[in-house]
Amino acid sequence: MTQKILLVEDHEANRAIIKRRLERRGLEVVDVEDGRRAVEAYELHKPRLIIMDLSMPNMGGFDALSRIRELDLDGQLRCIAVTAHSLPSIAERCKQAGFDGFITKPIDFTQLSDEIDRHLAA
Repeated sequence: MTQKILLVEDHEANRAIIKRRLERRGLEVVDVEDGRRAVEAYELHKPRLIIMDLSMPNMGGFDALSRIRELDLDGQLRCIAVTAHSLPSIAERCKQAGFDGFITKPIDFTQLSDEIDRHLAA
């Protein structure tokens, strides 16, 4: 069975590159450009995993995840935060906000792949 992933990234070129890499792994990827659309896409597609940028227009990653967690009734959703900020305080804030993983930009695709495998196996 193909695993469905929601990719939330406001930068169009980054989104296209990440999506292509994930699809090569055989994953089904739904991609959107901001947090507001992420909430809508979660309700429509019910992905198993979300890879979400933190800084986006309209609604950032923290607010979007908060709303999505309210909709995740079975508690099975996993979410990986993506940000250009590598400060330990940001990683801790992500953990407290309910993110299950954290990676920094520029994205190391080996690290991203490891994170995806870890969360899809959970």
